[in-house]
Amino acid sequence: MESLLKNYADLTFPAIEREFSNIKIDMICEYLEQRYNKNVILDDLCKLTGLSKFYLLRSFSKQKGLSPHRYLVTIRIKEAKKLNLIFKTLYLQVD
Repeated sequence: MESLLKNYADLTFPAIEREFSNIKIDMICEYLEQRYNKNVILDDLCKLTGLSKFYLLRSFSKQKGLSPHRYLVTIRIKEAKKLNLIFKTLYLQVD
């Protein structure tokens, strides 16, 4: 019994780890989407997920194809375009 525990106690389950990582990445995305207009630093994301900086950056980049910072910049650009369209529409209505 003891040898069985030694042999199998350290097994990792890649599918479970991937799912866990995906959940963490989704948490980061949601956090960034809700706080795109605030100053968000990597330490905030690490505290949120409990991941190390290295693992967080590597996992996020692997899953999303860009860094958390670039993802945040993309959200900000998208929101700025929406605001610009709103202002243009208001300007044309007033003019």
